[in-house]
Amino acid sequence: MQKGLKYLRQSAVYLKYECSTPRDTGSGHGGDPILLDTGMLSWNAGDDIIMHYANKQLSRLFNLEHIRRIPVHGGRVDVGPDVQGRLKILCGTNALNTHMNRHHSIALPGHVNYYRNSVLLLAVGLADAAEGTGFNAPTRRILRNLLAGDHIHSVRDGHTEKALKDIGITNVLNTSCVTMWDLTEQFCASIPRKKHTDVLTSITDYNFDPTMDGYMLRNLQKHYRTVYLWVQGTQDEDRLRLLPHIGGIELIRTGLPGLREFVATHKDIDYFGTRLHCGIYCLNHRIRSRIVSIDNRAADIAKDTGLPIAMRADLKDSMDDFIEQETTFGIHIPDQAIHDWKMQFAAE
Repeated sequence: MQKGLKYLRQSAVYLKYECSTPRDTGSGHGGDPILLDTGMLSWNAGDDIIMHYANKQLSRLFNLEHIRRIPVHGGRVDVGPDVQGRLKILCGTNALNTHMNRHHSIALPGHVNYYRNSVLLLAVGLADAAEGTGFNAPTRRILRNLLAGDHIHSVRDGHTEKALKDIGITNVLNTSCVTMWDLTEQFCASIPRKKHTDVLTSITDYNFDPTMDGYMLRNLQKHYRTVYLWVQGTQDEDRLRLLPHIGGIELIRTGLPGLREFVATHKDIDYFGTRLHCGIYCLNHRIRSRIVSIDNRAADIAKDTGLPIAMRADLKDSMDDFIEQETTFGIHIPDQAIHDWKMQFAAE
């Protein structure tokens, strides 16, 4: 089993982390879990949205005020043997990839055994990989060493579920993204169907398409009075400046607090943009939304749940209809799987 873990010790960027709450002294999986917090040390405000909803759901199961948090980002964390054996909930993000021996997507301690068989997935997804692409052999060993075998894992979509089950990790349920767990049929029926006056949009710095992103923004300006753009990633503004003939767009900065304030003070808006979690945040606030799919994440979730997406490559053919026609939100959340994942803690 140690063979797979050695890959995680190589080329790690050292990150010292001191938690602000008392360290756990127990052993085994008893007591409150530790949270592997995807929002800590992240440059992407989408991770803050994930943790906002993860905290909301977990607060119904645990007293989060006393729960220890350890960052997911940073390459390596400085934790001691007191975490060994403690259940660690990895809060929904693109934490899995097919070559985890090369791409370190989870910050780990120098002594990787501290995390051995104690990481529990919460709405975690598989990074951009074509359907049918499996984990390589080192990654299989890594996951078998890290993931808890005595709990039920929650994953974001059927693609991730199948990839894990294909390597023998069968204690897994497709719960959809934790950001969507409150998007019930009754709730979605209350989301407006008709176009509003203004629109909130977004672009994605690490997956930027000057041609299609420029078309999207210019077309939004034709259909709406005011176009607002939320700056989710650190380079989003730089990408916007690369686009010719784009002006008059109002920027929303300061991360999740800026988005929260904007949504609270602007009622006559739609959302149409490439940022997945911004779109889901808007849906949770009853904003008529269409997410532009630019990678496997939104497409995989939409396949399972009916999340309202538009493919970026098809915008010239479909965008006008998406904006002008009435929208019905037929989102289907896997309520039973979510219930079963939560109930394992009630049993404990």
